[in-house]
Amino acid sequence: MSNDPTIKILVSCHKDVMLPESEVYLPVHVGAAQAKEPLAGMQPDNEGDHISDRNFTFCELSGQYWGWKNLDADYVGQCHYRRFFAFDGQSHPANDHLQMEYPQMSQEAFSLFHLDDTDAIKQAATACDMIVPPLWDVRNAPTPCGPQQTVASHMISYGLLAQEDVDKLVAIVAERQPDYLDDLKRYLDGYHYRGYNCFIMKRALFDVLCAFEFDVLLAFDQQKDYAGLTATQRRICGYLGEILFSVFVAHQQRIGSPVITELPMVFFETTSAALPAPSDDGITIYWQWHDQAPEALSVCLDALAQAVSPGATYRVHVITDNRCAFSRALAGMRALPGNVAIDQIIWPALQRPGSLPPVDDHTIAEHMPELSPWLFPHANAKAIWVCDTVLFNDDPARLLAVSRGAYAALRALKLERELNKPPRRAQQESYLAAAEAPVYCDPAVCVVDAATARAQHTAQGAIAACQTHAPAVDGLDKAVRQSLSLVKLACETLPFDLACPSLHVVDTATWSPSESVAAWKAASDPLCVSFEEPGVPHADVEYSHNWLFWQAARGSKVYETILRAGVAPQPPTADRTDLVHRLFPTGTLRWRIAKKLSRLLGR
Repeated sequence: MSNDPTIKILVSCHKDVMLPESEVYLPVHVGAAQAKEPLAGMQPDNEGDHISDRNFTFCELSGQYWGWKNLDADYVGQCHYRRFFAFDGQSHPANDHLQMEYPQMSQEAFSLFHLDDTDAIKQAATACDMIVPPLWDVRNAPTPCGPQQTVASHMISYGLLAQEDVDKLVAIVAERQPDYLDDLKRYLDGYHYRGYNCFIMKRALFDVLCAFEFDVLLAFDQQKDYAGLTATQRRICGYLGEILFSVFVAHQQRIGSPVITELPMVFFETTSAALPAPSDDGITIYWQWHDQAPEALSVCLDALAQAVSPGATYRVHVITDNRCAFSRALAGMRALPGNVAIDQIIWPALQRPGSLPPVDDHTIAEHMPELSPWLFPHANAKAIWVCDTVLFNDDPARLLAVSRGAYAALRALKLERELNKPPRRAQQESYLAAAEAPVYCDPAVCVVDAATARAQHTAQGAIAACQTHAPAVDGLDKAVRQSLSLVKLACETLPFDLACPSLHVVDTATWSPSESVAAWKAASDPLCVSFEEPGVPHADVEYSHNWLFWQAARGSKVYETILRAGVAPQPPTADRTDLVHRLFPTGTLRWRIAKKLSRLLGR
């Protein structure tokens, strides 16, 4: 072995994903033999000596087999596209499998866990004979049949394999690898589980592992009848590989004294590589959906599909987190017109282009429309951004025809109303001082011209606008931050006849400037309506335009579901002062006592 040993960690991938930027990782396209097209920048597992055509049952082990037969390195490791060893040396909360669950794959996460720290990885790998995940106790882990007492019963309870598969595995090991038989039986009858087929080890140990594992698994594969099995059941050689990997580690500990380091693993829930960029042909709509009510999303998307023009093409990218039941939302829609395509993007999982300086995930999530010209550096066309419950009554392309600058957004009448109330007058002054203009913007409906934005602003300037210090306003902090960022980027406001907020009529008319209220009330038939709260709007006649949502809902497939679920919330108290008045009616003894206390406290 050289003074500077080579380390290669195979990353088993079946789709395009983000990867830590380090020379030690080698992404391998597993199952490449059956793939429709190759994954760019990845090593296919069907070159040289391979078992790529058996990936359906060997899973990530088809990539491990390729590495065994074709890769030259002093240390060889393996991890998965969503599961990596953490090299930060810190303690983090873990699940019952002793894995650290992290919601999104991102550059920040890679840095947090030092997944891209080449020096730390090399130091950890060369300081021992092998790196493995920690053992965890199956007795503390739930299964569909309840907690189990042994590794074998734990895996059987999950339906990953059957008792006859366990018996066949034991028989093959007894015949072909008898030195491992006692270790296998102890492992299956014990309650400590390692699994995952993830490791980093010296090349000599890697060769021993593979010779043992594949001698057993290839024999099992030849004897296994896969007819009638589900996709999960057909993955059995991958599951058995997890067993054999743990048996191999235990065997090495029994016959020798290898230096073994246990490192925790990070499991990423979201792994998408990038958001698709707006195209210069057709109409691109991004729909950020934060609520978990798929029925409301069904109504909104269904209304959009009915409102589009037959003479254009529309691509709708719905941005959700992984808790959104997006398939239910699509199932609740009527048939899509042929010129409308809808897909889901699970946020946050964004491959940062070089044109976007470092910025945290929270800033991107909150200010995606403003930063989109640099998130998609090659896009020049306008795109429509929509957030949460918005109902289109006419062709959304009309929005593109009106906008002239880099940004145009819904007029934030709700924010203007709230900041105009007496308890918040000081925050209103702070807002106007920061904005340097009496403008209120709401990205619930927004049009972004990427080319114009890049011509007028730099990426760093856009980030600075999004990170502007905002006055603290109870319950309105996010709205204030978003409005300030748009104002600082010279955002126009869309007229109410194009994009109109649905708000409480009395409350809005009482506290908003009269000229704003007049323009708002005049918009009797707006192109689209943004509802005050996300999800299903409450059915209350005091809220303008809410009836439009319920009119659309009655024509949808989910109307009865919404009614049965009772998901329409009760209207909130229109004004904080109304509650105060009810608790302390003017002139009563309670009111006089409260007034005296207020004076004593200097309020």
